[in-house]
Amino acid sequence: MINYAGQRNGRYDTPPLLSDLHLGISGGAPREVRALRSGQAVRLSEKSDGTDRLWYDLPPVGAFEALLLVA
Repeated sequence: MINYAGQRNGRYDTPPLLSDLHLGISGGAPREVRALRSGQAVRLSEKSDGTDRLWYDLPPVGAFEALLLVA
């Protein structure tokens, strides 16, 4: 995930920290989801949208975050 909020007309300023982000996954639950840059385990959310999609609460994202989904 890349936070492009710091880009302004060819300049790049420090992006604001984005929080309260969620990742929706269809097709079965991974055994583990980990945010690699922050080193945090990503937890299954209580959020539901009435589909088979599982939602995960993401840690705050600065410039970027890489997620590892272990099948």
